Amino acid sequence: PQFAAYLGTPTRARGYPPFAGQHALIIEVAPGLAIERVTDLALRSVPGIEPGILFVERQFGVLEVHADSLDDVSRAGQAVLDGIGAKAEEQLLILDTADVRYTFTSHGGGLKLAELKHFPKIVGNRKVTDPSRVVTLNTKAPVAAMTLLGGEAIQGDGLFTLAKSEKGVRAEKLLPTGLRIVKQFTPGTNYLMQVSVWLENTGGQAISLPAQEWVFATATPINPLDKGPLMKVSWFENGSSSSVAESYFENATLGCFPGTPRKEHEVVGKFAWAAAQNQFFTIVAVPKQPPEKLVTHRIALPTHDPADVPEGDKAFPSPFGFQSAFVYPGQALQPGGTNAVHREFALYVGPKEYQTLARLGKQMNNELDLIMDYGGFFGFFAKALLLSMNGLHSFGLNYAWCIIAITVIIKLLFWPLTAISTRSMKR
Repeated sequence: PQFAAYLGTPTRARGYPPFAGQHALIIEVAPGLAIERVTDLALRSVPGIEPGILFVERQFGVLEVHADSLDDVSRAGQAVLDGIGAKAEEQLLILDTADVRYTFTSHGGGLKLAELKHFPKIVGNRKVTDPSRVVTLNTKAPVAAMTLLGGEAIQGDGLFTLAKSEKGVRAEKLLPTGLRIVKQFTPGTNYLMQVSVWLENTGGQAISLPAQEWVFATATPINPLDKGPLMKVSWFENGSSSSVAESYFENATLGCFPGTPRKEHEVVGKFAWAAAQNQFFTIVAVPKQPPEKLVTHRIALPTHDPADVPEGDKAFPSPFGFQSAFVYPGQALQPGGTNAVHREFALYVGPKEYQTLARLGKQMNNELDLIMDYGGFFGFFAKALLLSMNGLHSFGLNYAWCIIAITVIIKLLFWPLTAISTRSMKR
């Protein structure tokens, strides 16, 4: 901040400050003379980049470079890191909405964490008293949501440049092959976020893209006591929904005798949506361009934060999650912006509220409410009871009185059958 203030003061700054709309990179090193090596690396790697200020002291040296192109600035920064044998630290960017606080990471250029502001974190029967501790999704997942996996040709070093845009957050990366990856995250209402991704060949020759796994989310435990029985990955395809859970990966014989654990689940189809979920919350991805496969990996997660474990309770020692990804086939990507691959997704990051999911499912025409598992014989009655409780709750009754009222109504409805049965028993 101090250097930015210095740079922005025309009466004090000596050099060539960037103009509005240009992209700038500020580098500070120690000792001061090391800045000469940094300057050489940056300017030799990208001749078109312009140095703005070079400031050298005995202990520290500062260099500012800028260009019209974000790619040029990113390449210069990477050349400096490569030349001095260093790695970029993780860059985080936080975007707040009325319902969700999104944390984006430069590692993979995706969504690292989602915090649901209106849902305090609850462990067991105890509510965590700190109001800042809320329910989180994709918690401690090793891969950010909307990360592309597929080897060196599609990932490179995995580091993206993050920036806020007019619509939300933009993540961008240029690989040595000339492949540019741009992701635009645009949050909306009702826990929705629109994601657009472009793969563009900026070089002069075709690029052979391998098959890619587009990780859309990882199902993670709801709290430290969660052993994962209700975590799963669901999907909707050809008018019906299916899911995979821990029982598949355990692969126990007859459900009780230990078997050979599975690490991966793969299903082929044209998917309208897929969801990574725990008992009460979910991340749903709705692809505009249907993928050819859905792949789910069972992964180990870091141990839980001790601050989330109430006194007297014991956290589950081996937390795990289900990392799920859409798979798109490999292809030859021709040069030019008109040949760019463009994929779009709608992400729902929020609670498993039936009315919200049903409304969105109706808008998208994809039966999104099937995430609630209200299909089948028993699901019909579960849905009827839920709708009844929500209907009574809308008149101002709390849910305790709603349950009592529904119990009385059911008793009254079945009273004729009960009376007939009682008279028959007396005979």
